[in-house]
Amino acid sequence: MRKIAAIIAFAISIMDASQSGAEESGQTVASDRRDDSISCELYGEAAATFMRSSQDGVPLSGLIRVSGIQRNTLTYKILLMAYEQPRFSTEVYQREAIANFRNGVELACYTGWKN
Repeated sequence: MRKIAAIIAFAISIMDASQSGAEESGQTVASDRRDDSISCELYGEAAATFMRSSQDGVPLSGLIRVSGIQRNTLTYKILLMAYEQPRFSTEVYQREAIANFRNGVELACYTGWKN
């Protein structure tokens, strides 16, 4: 779980820096993300990691504690969304669920988080 937390913490620091920079420059966060494929890719990677953790049965509270994710952030909301998805017992369905969740988050990012 520590390895997962380290990956998440790294992704979050990059995403938070991107979000803060957009807010400080007066840009909307959505338009900044829409134009920044790297940012959307990072959100997708974080989404896949969160969903993988959920599918593996990693406790949500433990993941939040070790990763340092702050409440009321987009990353926190993505984490909670991952844990709201059903868990599957077979590896094939788990991989499909992870891919679908990642693609959904990236699609939302690329379309400006409209939904």
